Amino acid sequence: MRQTLEKMAGELAITNRVHFTGVRDDVDALLPSLVLTVLSSHAEGMPLALMEAMAAGLPVVATSVGGVPELVEHRYSGYLVSPDDPRALADAVKELLDNEPLRLRMGAAARVRARDHWPQSLCTERMGALLRQLARSRVVGTEVSRPEATVAAAIAPIAPMKISSKLTPR
Repeated sequence: MRQTLEKMAGELAITNRVHFTGVRDDVDALLPSLVLTVLSSHAEGMPLALMEAMAAGLPVVATSVGGVPELVEHRYSGYLVSPDDPRALADAVKELLDNEPLRLRMGAAARVRARDHWPQSLCTERMGALLRQLARSRVVGTEVSRPEATVAAAIAPIAPMKISSKLTPR
């Protein structure tokens, strides 16, 4: 999909305004320089990258997969498009790049949604609950097969996870 989108960026004459960054480890330093964020995944859970971007006040253009529709309100805090429609993704990006008032309005809505739906206090509370569950699981000898999935679940705005020999939603 990246090659298709890079080609479309050229066709839409926005290559000087669009950067395909790939995986980065300096997102916190990068976010203030952005005007919007794009997630073009074919599969997702609850993407932390979108949560961070929205908390930074960036409107989102994303594919409507996994937990993404729970984060992004279509036409309010960003745009949701089909994962099989790179043209719709490119058109949504172009619309936001060309319409600053709309981009600012959606960015402000994204920030409010982030503040109201996953504040730091809630993430801290969930992480504390996770740590307590992990501590209890060691006491009873329960092995957690994928702790990284549990940690991700603890900070995402979803129902808490119950620790057992397998991870299962509570």
